[in-house]
Amino acid sequence: MERRLSERLAEHGLTLPEFRVLSLLRRADGPVPQRDLAGRLNLTAATVSIRLDALEEAGWVRRRPTGAGRALAVELTAAGTARTDEAVHGYLDAQTGLLGGLTGRERSSLGDLLRRLGERLDP
Repeated sequence: MERRLSERLAEHGLTLPEFRVLSLLRRADGPVPQRDLAGRLNLTAATVSIRLDALEEAGWVRRRPTGAGRALAVELTAAGTARTDEAVHGYLDAQTGLLGGLTGRERSSLGDLLRRLGERLDP
């Protein structure tokens, strides 16, 4: 599954880890503190920093001071928003292809289970 998703994202110049960062920022209401990204993505601060370096170099995110010491907030650029929106379609197409073998009832049950799991992970 991850391989197929990665292939679809590569068509948009993204890796799956980069897409996860961009999609989290896309769903956010405004800039996200960089340290919060690490927690939300379950990654170390160093790993997030490396990913953000690449995304910033590509012009898809920008970091700016929050005014609280050395803390930085991260937000999508217009190009990052557009890239994320384009990539979402490929990502969803790949997921739909993977679920194509399930009946409507099975997809509904899977969706309910995933929603319940998501609620437990992100209360």
